[in-house]
Amino acid sequence: MTSSDRSPKVALEPLPHSNTVDLLLPGSPWASKRLMESGLARRLLLAITHRLYSSGIRILTTANLKGTADSIFFQRAPEAQSSQEDIEARFLMISLDRACRLRLFDAPAEVIDLVREKVRRCWPHGVQ
Repeated sequence: MTSSDRSPKVALEPLPHSNTVDLLLPGSPWASKRLMESGLARRLLLAITHRLYSSGIRILTTANLKGTADSIFFQRAPEAQSSQEDIEARFLMISLDRACRLRLFDAPAEVIDLVREKVRRCWPHGVQ
C-alpha cells in the first residue's frame, strides 16, 4: 500500500444548477464545540488560503450571511483583461455551508484540485 492509498478520499459533489462543487467533511468542522476539531478546521482554512495565495489568488472579502463569516470571496491577481467574461472568471467563492461542507462557487478545476488536496492533508477525518 502506498502513502497515496492511505490518503483520505475526497469526494466532490457537483451541483447540477450551477458551476458549484461541494466537499462534504465528516464531523462538524464549522460548528464543533471540541477544541481540537475546531482548531483543525481553522488550520484547514488557513492551509487552503495559503495555497490559493501561492497560486496568485487573493482574499477579496468575507460575507456574513448566517450570523458568521461563512463566505470567503477570492480574486485572481490583477492582469490585463480583454472582456467582461475574462473579468468574471477572476472571482470565486468558498462557502462554509451547514456544519460540514465546503462549497466552491465558480472555481476553476485547478482550484478544486488544490482545495481537495489540502483537505486530504489537513482534515484527518477525510471527506464523506
